Amino acid sequence: VLTLGETEVVVNDGTIQLDVPAQAMNGRTVVPLRFIAEQMGFKVDYEDGDITIEEVEVDQTVQMTETTVESDVPEEADDNAVAE
Repeated sequence: VLTLGETEVVVNDGTIQLDVPAQAMNGRTVVPLRFIAEQMGFKVDYEDGDITIEEVEVDQTVQMTETTVESDVPEEADDNAVAE
């Protein structure tokens, strides 16, 4: 379970501490790339500002479910906006 604004994520029977929480930005949900990639079986490394993501062989299924969350998003959101 990944909750907006929280840094603790429940995965199966345990919890994982995130460096930064998932956030709602410009009408979109932004989640930490490292968390998503690692849960899908990838190895993530940061070095000198570069991100390297490597595929690691695992026999795993990732299940994601959608939950509706109330938020204050303007009706006229810019569909081309990119979070920086």
